[in-house]
Amino acid sequence: MHGLITKERQAVTVREVWLSSSRRVFGWAREHKRIAQNPFKEVRVDVPRRVQTREEGRSFTDAEASTILKASLAVQKPATPTERTRRWVPWLCAYSGARPGEITQLRGIDVEDRKGLFVMKLTPDAGTIKTAKPRTVPIHEHLIAEGFIEMVRQVGKGALFYNDKTAQRLSADPLKPTRSRADTARAHLGEWVRGLGVKSYG
Repeated sequence: MHGLITKERQAVTVREVWLSSSRRVFGWAREHKRIAQNPFKEVRVDVPRRVQTREEGRSFTDAEASTILKASLAVQKPATPTERTRRWVPWLCAYSGARPGEITQLRGIDVEDRKGLFVMKLTPDAGTIKTAKPRTVPIHEHLIAEGFIEMVRQVGKGALFYNDKTAQRLSADPLKPTRSRADTARAHLGEWVRGLGVKSYG
């Protein structure tokens, strides 16, 4: 596996795509008794830690955060999942401390009115969650004033930031596993943020 690491292909790509796919395919073959053992079960690919050049690590500077949030406010009357992602996800992250991927998988059913206090539930039922434990986070009054709850009510109980009304196309290529729609929404948000000139978005 280490021989697959080149100048064009990073170690993290080999680990997350090539090794993960190989382990999954041969795991299936082992489970269905097509082979005696999974040769990739104990294989590991070491990924070097990134050198941090920013004083605050991966966090945004005040100027970068201001750039993102101002651009988010400029998205008027968001109608599509992509527009809703740009309008609401940066602000939800800013007020809650949640990761973008935890917010892009949010569903209408995860937003609740608890005796006048609106909260959002970050739950493994919706997707990957930090620490794998559910969290309930109050929704800031600024977001409520800006119309977040009205948006949730309009969308309904389903996904807020991606289209879950149609069946997802699944990849037939084991080396290119299907991304969750929430993860795709997060990636598109990252592209948008980098397009604003904020290069530190991971």
